[in-house]
Amino acid sequence: MALDEKPDLVVLDMGMPGLNGISACVAFDASGNLYAATSGSVEKNAPDGTVNNFATEFLGASGLAFGASGDFYVADQANN
Repeated sequence: MALDEKPDLVVLDMGMPGLNGISACVAFDASGNLYAATSGSVEKNAPDGTVNNFATEFLGASGLAFGASGDFYVADQANN
């Protein structure tokens, strides 16, 4: 089903197999980049296949999201 309008916020909160059996959480930005959190960092995966380290120093990222203005949010359950 196609949407006529893009939502202001898309939150994907799902466990999926990550690297070395570590669970991962993911989010997409407005440009279609996929952000995946595994093992203390967040990687940015561009539509062209380029992968870059986007953010580090998380202890247990359990949720990623982008707000309507493009702000990036991380729920880090092990780092209060």
